[in-house]
Amino acid sequence: MNPSGSGSATVVVMVVDCIDCDGSFPRTAVKSLFQALERIQDNSKRAKKLPKIVLVATKIDLLPSQVSPARLDRWVRNRARSGGAPKLNGVYMVSSKKDLGVRNLLSFVKDLAGPRGNVWVIGAQNAGKSTLINALAKKQGAKVTKLTEAPIPGTTLGILRIAGVLPAKTKMFDTPGLLHPYLMSMRLNRDEQKMVEIRKELRPRTYRIKVGQAIQIGGLTRLDLVEASVETIYVIVWASANVSLHMGKIENADEVSRNHVGIRLQLRVCKNRFGVSLAFDGVEVTLREPLVLDRAPSLEKPGFWLPKSNI
Repeated sequence: MNPSGSGSATVVVMVVDCIDCDGSFPRTAVKSLFQALERIQDNSKRAKKLPKIVLVATKIDLLPSQVSPARLDRWVRNRARSGGAPKLNGVYMVSSKKDLGVRNLLSFVKDLAGPRGNVWVIGAQNAGKSTLINALAKKQGAKVTKLTEAPIPGTTLGILRIAGVLPAKTKMFDTPGLLHPYLMSMRLNRDEQKMVEIRKELRPRTYRIKVGQAIQIGGLTRLDLVEASVETIYVIVWASANVSLHMGKIENADEVSRNHVGIRLQLRVCKNRFGVSLAFDGVEVTLREPLVLDRAPSLEKPGFWLPKSNI
């Protein structure tokens, strides 16, 4: 991705899934790119041809309707800065499925790349890269081989040259989806990954629980309320509708899991997968700005602060 010759520009289109912005953000790639940019900036001649960076947040049609475009734009920019992104030349919110923002993005990338530029599309596995490229091609009326679109990681196996989307001498490349092994979804099998994939607008599922109660989340994980300074708290779960939930007493939670995982507690599709651990060592609590504002300002506890919608 070195800057190329006269009359051209290198453009990096970073694709993130706005449903899981932090999880899909290509932190390792951004870190490498940032280091490369710093080296280029030390050379005054090459600094004039720094790669242009465009951040694209996909799947906006799946967000709750109360999320305003202005708030989403501000939130995505903040998350990108937290992820270590260098200076961005543009930020676009798109829905490839509903054709929202695609035309404006295509026009911007064309202008940025110039007549003989190179455009590299990068992103995490299943962030929506292939779907986005297909949508861009459709806008151009391009007759390109349809890229595979599926909720299965690892679809794109190598770097693909995409013809017909940009002017003849401007090249576009689709790169393999970046693997983020720290995501719990990477530990699911293919059938389970299909079930966790969010395909419809997210709707909150709210529970009012008290000490001694637990919420089972699709046979994947369990939230126990073991101590609280108030009588009850509200827990809001944002997940695929295919992920079933169950609230009950902590003392009965293990038995419920054993008897109903893969049946009523869907997601772990096979009961023999029940003993397979999905947990990671250690728990880190971080402060993040919630995308969907909660009616209550915050919950407080000595040592950290969390917006209630992020519990």
